[in-house]
Amino acid sequence: PRDFKNRFNVGASYFFSDGGARDIHSAEGDLLFQRGGFRLLAEVLYSKTIPESVPTQPTTQTATIDSLGVVAEGGYTLFRTVSGNLRFEWIDPNMVVDDATDNWLLTVGASVAPPSIEKFVRIQLEFTHREEVHGKSLDNDSLTLQTQLVLQ
Repeated sequence: PRDFKNRFNVGASYFFSDGGARDIHSAEGDLLFQRGGFRLLAEVLYSKTIPESVPTQPTTQTATIDSLGVVAEGGYTLFRTVSGNLRFEWIDPNMVVDDATDNWLLTVGASVAPPSIEKFVRIQLEFTHREEVHGKSLDNDSLTLQTQLVLQ
């Protein structure tokens, strides 16, 4: 069964990689608010990739790339067995270039843990609409059905 404790969590992280072709600086911040069956999660991810002036490994990257991702999700759990969620994602892999890789996604989902076996089985159904911000809109929505088995 899901944990219905009230909580407010804040997190942050930083990552650095000193590679032979590029340096990568990444930062992330997130928060989680939960009260009863309601929950809200938000996360921001930022990355800066800087090519080495004298690379020791082959690379095609010649300019600095700044990337940004934002995720916000809300959901509600009812009776510890049925829950729904709504998630929004914004992805911009190169903030200098406006192209079809800049996109947003909207996902709506539901999950059910059948009574009497809710500790072991959860069934989830999600629909995701993906929209390219710049360029032609692609037909790339998805419907996902999955079953989760918990072995204890």
